[in-house]
Amino acid sequence: MIEAVQSPSPISAHAATPGGNSELGKNSFLKLLVAQMQNQDPLNPQSNAEFVAQLAQFSSLEQMQDVNKNLGTMLTGSQLGGAGNLIGKQASWSDAQGVKQTGLVEKVTIKDGALQAVINGTEVPADKISEIAPAPVTVP
Repeated sequence: MIEAVQSPSPISAHAATPGGNSELGKNSFLKLLVAQMQNQDPLNPQSNAEFVAQLAQFSSLEQMQDVNKNLGTMLTGSQLGGAGNLIGKQASWSDAQGVKQTGLVEKVTIKDGALQAVINGTEVPADKISEIAPAPVTVP
């Protein structure tokens, strides 16, 4: 069981990650563990079993973060693979002025984690594409 820790320098969840969200990261967990060890009662120290349990929690946290990262990579690859089916198709989207544009998808990319289709040389976010149709057939 983890007991409350009073530290001279409080650790907040907002200091855990650069974005300031409320997720506790590895560094925050280690800081909390060190603070707990520094501030424990010397006459009633933490048992080895409690310490091992906390280390196991830390290891589990690290493994979950690795799994999450790998799943994100797999999802991105899957999206890119699926979007490959758009290449050579006619796509429609509305530009920044709300004007409907149409063109052939030349390639798909991932930019800043978001799927993009290059249509007639213009990068279009995949979520802005409103219609996909077979490419028009031209007769020579």
